[in-house]
Parts: sequence; structure tokens; C-alpha cells
Amino acid sequence: MNKEKISILMNCFNSERFVAEAIESVLRQIYKNWELIIWDNQSSDNTAKIIKAYNDHRIKYFLAAKHTSLHVARNLALSKTTGEYLTFLDSDDYWNNEFRLKLLLDKIKENENLACVYSKFIIKYESSILPKRVVPKKDLPSGIIFDNLIEKYNFGIGSAIFRINKLDNFPNIFNTEFDYMSDFDFIMRLSKIRKFGSINLPLFTYRKRKDSMSTLNINSTILQMEKWALNMLKKQFFNEIQYQRIIVHLNHLKSKKEV
Repeated sequence: MNKEKISILMNCFNSERFVAEAIESVLRQIYKNWELIIWDNQSSDNTAKIIKAYNDHRIKYFLAAKHTSLHVARNLALSKTTGEYLTFLDSDDYWNNEFRLKLLLDKIKENENLACVYSKFIIKYESSILPKRVVPKKDLPSGIIFDNLIEKYNFGIGSAIFRINKLDNFPNIFNTEFDYMSDFDFIMRLSKIRKFGSINLPLFTYRKRKDSMSTLNINSTILQMEKWALNMLKKQFFNEIQYQRIIVHLNHLKSKKEV
């Protein structure tokens, strides 16, 4: 494991419209000790051609042997990392400024007990008159934030940096039985046992697209989360009150149809 090196994980599939903007936001970073692991999940467009046009040894391109679900692909890509720290950038998102990596790294290095530092983020709506918005509006909690996330889950995995030696079962950190909510499962499990730090600045932009998997499969996501919550209650992962809070949150998602 390379000390102070940050492994950036980018999963992509037919991402020719956005992948260059995502890569450029990495190249602009003032912190230079990183590797960008790009896992191409069998794209059939110009994604590979665009990526291979970048002549930078820190950009490492891998073509999947076969197309898989996102979280199977993420676990496979994680096995290629060599850094001490880990962060995620989906190919249709981007980082908002050149200080993003440095700010997160400096914060997580302040306390060796921190497993994660996360920030606010911007939601940018594609093909919509809705304006950009910063999530969440309130300051972010720190420490053991499990109860906060149960109350309202406003965590974007692209907003965070993780200390790899604090991640159990690495590189298989994502539960692949879930198609659409493995991020949620991973963060909830981690937040119950590890300390989180926070930065109250929006350091990345999440592009909310009408044709994205998370948008198209919102109903399936909610159903999976309901089953997850009931299963975790049976395992005594949380108590009845916490379970009911999650159900209230899921009912809110159903009414809003927005993850």
C-alpha cells in the first residue's frame, strides 16, 4: 500500500458524453499523488477511445471481461488499487474545484481514527428547469453518524474519502446481492462502527440524469431498501425505533420519487 497515495475509482459504461469532464476534474487537482482506476464495464461507444487519449501514467484503464452489475464491477476495480486512501468519482459526475483531494486528505489525516471524511455536494439536474442545489442545507455531523443517517440519509459516496485500512472485507466492501443500494448498505454498516469527519463545503457535483440507473430504478431501489431494513432489524443491527425512522424516510422517497 502506497503511503498518502489516493486511489480514485471510476466505473463507467457508455460514458462518452461525460467521462472527459470527470477526468479533467481529477487532472486539475493540486494534490498529485493519486491513481485513477477506470473500470470500463464493456462500453460499446467511444468511452475507451476518449480515456486512452490521456497520456498520464496515473490513469489506469481496465476493460471488464464481461458486463456486470455496478457493485460487482466496483469490487473488481477495488482489487486494482494500490493507495492508502480511497475515493469515488462516477464517470458522469465531476469535482468542483482543484482543492477537493487536498481538503479531504488533510481532514482525514487530522485523526487516525477516522475511517471517512465526507462533504456536501451539488445536485445538477439534466434536462430540467430545476436549479442546482447543495445537499444538505444544514451542517454535516461528525463522529459516529449512524443515527444521523437513519434520520435523514444525505450522503453521497462521491463526496467522501476513506482510509482503506478501516474498511472491513476490502476489496469486497459492496454487498453484490443488491443491484441499486449497495452504496447505502456499505455506508450504513461503516457509520455504525467507525468515526466520520466532515467538511461543510460542496466539493463534487452529482449529475442527476433522467436516463441514469438510479433514476430509472427508483422503485426497485426503495423495495430493496425496505427488505434491507427488515432484514437488518431481524439481525438486531438497529432497534425498532430506528427501523421505523428508516421506513418514514422510505415513505418520503416514495412520495417524492427522488433518491
